Amino acid sequence: MRWLVITSSLTLVAAVLREYRVVDSIASVVFFTQGNSYREQGAYDRAIQQYSKAIRLDPTFVAALVNRGWAYDEKDDYDRSIQDCNQALLIDPTDAGAFNIRANAYSDKGEKDRAIQDYDRAIYFRPTYSIAFDNRGMTYSDKGEYDRAIQDYDQAIRLNPNYAGAFKNRADAFCDKGEYGRALQDYDRAILLDSQDGSGLYGRARVRFLQDQIADAVPDLQRNLELQPEDRFGAILLYVIKVRAGQNADQVLSAVAKEDLVSWPGPIVSLFLTKMDSNALLKAARSPNAKTERGQLCQALFFVGEHDLVARRQKAAISEFQRAVNTCDPTWYLYLPARAELERLGRNGNKAYGKTGL
Repeated sequence: MRWLVITSSLTLVAAVLREYRVVDSIASVVFFTQGNSYREQGAYDRAIQQYSKAIRLDPTFVAALVNRGWAYDEKDDYDRSIQDCNQALLIDPTDAGAFNIRANAYSDKGEKDRAIQDYDRAIYFRPTYSIAFDNRGMTYSDKGEYDRAIQDYDQAIRLNPNYAGAFKNRADAFCDKGEYGRALQDYDRAILLDSQDGSGLYGRARVRFLQDQIADAVPDLQRNLELQPEDRFGAILLYVIKVRAGQNADQVLSAVAKEDLVSWPGPIVSLFLTKMDSNALLKAARSPNAKTERGQLCQALFFVGEHDLVARRQKAAISEFQRAVNTCDPTWYLYLPARAELERLGRNGNKAYGKTGL
């Protein structure tokens, strides 16, 4: 009888434990799903909280570890992103998603070769992983290896013919190679596939600018601002392009002047409002973070050059555009426009553009 009682008790305990594990499993999936929702909204801290709850309930939940790593990467916390992916790979050494996210973190840290090694592994374990091909292509583009990047974008598009991001990224690579016709074809396709994404509009506008078809860049930048009214950099760029095209841009400047003029890129607006001179703008571009500072100085020098150019200070404009070329990374958005302005100034005998009084 005692044996029967003990056996029955053990059976009951096992059943209860199984039930708790089922409940924990369901709860962990709920937390994971909530984390995904927060991450998609850009609420990365809240996403991390939910993923952490899921992981506490199930420490072997690989997808939760990977997605928490993804959220950390979006917060520029690359080392914690890598730690989560490392933990996921200890549990499942073949998880392609973990290799992909870890590669993203390495790439964002500037460790491009280590990133490519991880993208290679992601693709090895999932040969149809179009996202990994696209990400590896972007890393090759960051290294200036545009032909290899285009090969990866080609493969991503073969695997997913409706992959707007891959078309946009391939267009960027063609643009960087100076193949503007092919770039425009891919930007057109990217915009057709995802008309709500402003990055393709930005890219197509840049090609028009590089082709010296400056007025043709205006509609794309206007459309981008309609999609993203909070995009202050886009508003500044639209203002400058409209002025360069000889169009009235007062309304654009008035609208962006109502926004924050202290945090970056607000000081650039202050330059065009004549509330700040170029020296003060370059001082405002400084940052404790070296990467941030270089990016802000690149932007500041380009727009100081445009400010000088329209005000007919040609020699000063040449100097600032040359400094922009020397400061900007060749893969950054404003590097080629700065170079194009230098070439145009030389070709046109230092001719000024646009109206005076800026």
